[in-house]
Amino acid sequence: MTSRFPKAFELERLARFYEEQLAKYQVDKEAAVGLLTNGEFPRDETLDVPTLAACTMVAHTLMNLDEAIVRY
Repeated sequence: MTSRFPKAFELERLARFYEEQLAKYQVDKEAAVGLLTNGEFPRDETLDVPTLAACTMVAHTLMNLDEAIVRY
């Protein structure tokens, strides 16, 4: 998504963010399902809901970085 590899501190922060989100969605699976029902396509029912929700939030965070925004 960006043109560079993450710095060590950025990678550590993303890993910590993932763990925080995973813990949140393991406790509140209804919120995880709510997050994953948004969008055009249905979620893959074979995937673990809290894990997928946590990964979704990490991807969302990366996609919202100024470095990931493509300007035409």
